[in-house]
Amino acid sequence: MSDSPYIKLWQMIASQYASEPRVIFGLMNEPWELNLGAWVTTLQRVVNAIRPIAPKHVILLPGIQYAHADTFLSSGTATALDTIINPDGTKDNLLFDLHQWLDKGNLGTSSVCVTDNIAVFTPVVNWLRCHKRKAFLSATGGGNAASDNCMAGSTFMCKQMSYLFSNSDVIVGYTGWAAGSYDTSYIYDETPAWPANIPYADTPLVATCMYWP
Repeated sequence: MSDSPYIKLWQMIASQYASEPRVIFGLMNEPWELNLGAWVTTLQRVVNAIRPIAPKHVILLPGIQYAHADTFLSSGTATALDTIINPDGTKDNLLFDLHQWLDKGNLGTSSVCVTDNIAVFTPVVNWLRCHKRKAFLSATGGGNAASDNCMAGSTFMCKQMSYLFSNSDVIVGYTGWAAGSYDTSYIYDETPAWPANIPYADTPLVATCMYWP
């Protein structure tokens, strides 16, 4: 498939939000089974197309294996994405897009947390710091029940987020998955409730673990 429709799409999005610097451009959600070299070439073309329109917006560059942090180094994604540059030769505001779940197998299909992912993020943090690059964790989540071990018991999510907060020089932010139009029965629900007596009430996981200090 030609890159042209994809490039055109991002030119349209960049034009729409060129005057809104708080908008972050996440170029694709969880790419899978792509040729890494071809994917990097495509992303470079998209960056080249965006920058004349939105020269300073943050752009998130995702890897080829669902953008997972646990394969960011081993798949060659880190080294390959590190070659992408702005048209002026800099790498300013080009961040690596990472996803990481806490359930068994990093599948994002169970509410039960079984790891704090510190062993996953430590080599990523070290690589980012060594190469003077930054990343954004754009998807992570866990269950809200005490039995899920995300915020109670083993407190795996709280431990993960505390580690990321302590390394915020290279992991510069995160978004939890997911809130908005999702049904509140969704296993990773983070949509706040609006009871009558207060403006809103966060889900237990968000309230306990996920506020960026």
